Amino acid sequence: MKTVLKKSCLILIALFIEIAMCAQESDFKQKALQQFGKQNYPDAISLLKQALSENPDDAEIYYYLGYFSHYIVYDSRPFIKEGDKWSKEEVIKYLEKAVALNPQYGDAYYFLGAEYGARALEALRKGDIQQYRNEIINGHKANGLPDWLIEFGRNILKSCEENAILITIGDAQFNSLQYLQIIENYRKDVTVLAWGIFNRPWYVNLIKKGIPDILVNTPVSWTEDQIFDMHPYKWDTLTLEIPVSDEYIKKYFLSPKDSIMRWELKPDMSTKRGSYLSSGTALMANIIETNKWERPVFFTFGFSSSSLAGLDSYFQIHGLANKLLPFKTEETNFTYDINSTEKILLDPSSYEHFSDLKEHDMPRISPVFVYTYRNILFQLAQYYATKGNIQKAGNIISKMEKFLPETIYPIHPKFKEGIENFKNELKTSTKKKDGR
Repeated sequence: MKTVLKKSCLILIALFIEIAMCAQESDFKQKALQQFGKQNYPDAISLLKQALSENPDDAEIYYYLGYFSHYIVYDSRPFIKEGDKWSKEEVIKYLEKAVALNPQYGDAYYFLGAEYGARALEALRKGDIQQYRNEIINGHKANGLPDWLIEFGRNILKSCEENAILITIGDAQFNSLQYLQIIENYRKDVTVLAWGIFNRPWYVNLIKKGIPDILVNTPVSWTEDQIFDMHPYKWDTLTLEIPVSDEYIKKYFLSPKDSIMRWELKPDMSTKRGSYLSSGTALMANIIETNKWERPVFFTFGFSSSSLAGLDSYFQIHGLANKLLPFKTEETNFTYDINSTEKILLDPSSYEHFSDLKEHDMPRISPVFVYTYRNILFQLAQYYATKGNIQKAGNIISKMEKFLPETIYPIHPKFKEGIENFKNELKTSTKKKDGR
């Protein structure tokens, strides 16, 4: 009896030790996430390594190590350790381990794409074009740029008019567009700009000059000295007046009083000493002023209203992008470019790789990209409904459900509820029209 009790006690002790170790590992991970939330990346990484010593086969720990190691380089104060070595041996190594342990770890693939994209920009900064190409290719090989994402990028470029300037936000969009232009040589007439680094003097200098066969130069009037002296500028709310080109006046039937774009530009930074305009917003304003409507300007979806400094009032939905117009579109009939939007979003070939989402979902970004497709189509259907074209509105909803099926990617319950309510309204309107 004593022997049995002794064995039972040993088993219980071992069980308690195992539970304690799991709790400790979980505690390390939780504390790491808390430190990351405070932007304390070194401590977060240190805590994760302690968690890893307790559980060396946890894919999530490797993912967070790669994720946080990426952030410490690109989103914190200058990082002392050697960049390329850290990138290969910390960021990429950890993320590759995460997907080796869990081949369906979509967000780990996302950060592999982001890391290779950052490496590509670093090569571009140094003027190493071959390495720039190689890093983009490596991001694709690592499944950081899946087919559905590249297709989304292709649809964005399709939405842009010839010789356009396209201002983008987010790693995923920018990297997919780089791949299409640099590796597939698709729509290289479009100047693709990364808004997230508009505050980096080297990047501003680069986009102003352009790179043969890589990047069409951007209209920037600042001198090189002014570029490398970029800083927040003292600023109060002012209205910029930008003359509109004759081409735009004719195209949009503008009257003489509308021949000048009046853009109220508010400060986007403030301290006790006053209000300021950030260097990135100042650059965006300079590009628009310097361009003088000679080239069409587009923005990708995903910007916050505050980031756009009021420009979103001048946007026209143009397929999978927003076109900047010299007047406030919400006050006119120019909210949509119907022809271009239908040409892209009602074309079955625009969704050939949508099913790839089932295998290569990236939860960090997928919901936003899929919602963009569905929301534009839903708005287009609503537009036709307001015009009394009930049949067209219903056809668009049917195509949305066919091109973007729930079996591939689920619809958010609230959004689905909105669609169902709209479909019921269409049925009611049809019955009234038929006199039933």
